[in-house]
Amino acid sequence: MSATPAEGYKKYRWFWFYLQTGMGLFMLFATYMMWAKMKEEDEIVKNSPLVCMQVTARERSAGISKLPDVIHASYQGRNYTFECGRKYFRSTLGVDSIQVHFDALKDRAVLPVLNFPHYTFLVVMIAGAAVMTIADAAVTARKYR
Repeated sequence: MSATPAEGYKKYRWFWFYLQTGMGLFMLFATYMMWAKMKEEDEIVKNSPLVCMQVTARERSAGISKLPDVIHASYQGRNYTFECGRKYFRSTLGVDSIQVHFDALKDRAVLPVLNFPHYTFLVVMIAGAAVMTIADAAVTARKYR
């Protein structure tokens, strides 16, 4: 493999620059949205009271982050859906109600787990990869102009 770009690189270098920069910016945006969602859920866990919700249905899936298990619960006539891992799902199999943190102002309910401390490394790594992608696009465009 050659360290120099292909023959027609200069002809399409701006296309590759914009594509690579766009991918990096999209990764940064997705990382920010993940962080904002986790931060909001953690604020609800820290500042909202625990309530018991009646379990109405359960859906067993792969139990991983891409295909989590789902618990459907109801509270004061409203239905809520909770995605959880296999360990939590199995620990709640024998019960008819679960404890969740409920924020009445936002009408949101979350499981009593702090997400951000668990996923800090993941968020930092994805953001780092996005910044490296953008930096590589800038260096490559400057090097072969």
